[in-house]
Amino acid sequence: MKCQNHPNATAIEKCARCDIPLCGMCATFTDSEVLCEPCVEIRENEKAVAAQTKKLEQPEPESIAQEYDEEILKAAQKKDSIGPVLQILTIAACAVILIVRAVFFSGPDAQPPPTTSPEEAAQLQTLTLLAQCMFVFQGVSEALIAGTAIDPLTACPDSPAPLVIRQTEDDLIVSHPRPENLGYSEISISRSNPVPRLIE
Repeated sequence: MKCQNHPNATAIEKCARCDIPLCGMCATFTDSEVLCEPCVEIRENEKAVAAQTKKLEQPEPESIAQEYDEEILKAAQKKDSIGPVLQILTIAACAVILIVRAVFFSGPDAQPPPTTSPEEAAQLQTLTLLAQCMFVFQGVSEALIAGTAIDPLTACPDSPAPLVIRQTEDDLIVSHPRPENLGYSEISISRSNPVPRLIE
């Protein structure tokens, strides 16, 4: 029997995969078999694909996922959040003023509140609703940080529609369904940034 590639040379083995006769120059000896050069490349590719498939089929260890979640949380906490915090503090201060005002003007000896224009009354109403909405978003923030589920019926007092909850590839975003009611184009919070974001 002659070699497939060298007709003048005597074949010493056959390829274990394609069964062609091979001379000593063409035969590649592995640990378990003899292969021709093209079949060696095919076997190496098969082994590489099998190794990658096995790696992809293994479930991700829970500890790695937990470490990844902790890293995301630490990164979110380190983000510069002075702007949103200042907005929340302003809203909270307005809410305190409203509560103090209600307490001082609600007794039998209370003087009637000074008259306000319709515009001022509307602004006061919007601020009150915004403060109440920020308390709802604070609860959502605590749920995101704790990793607990958010009630899909959670809503701000100014809107009958519940908050919009969106799952992206690597984040969970919760936003107000009608932020324009409160004078903003977007009010949102996310797992990666658990501080309410108010965009005018």
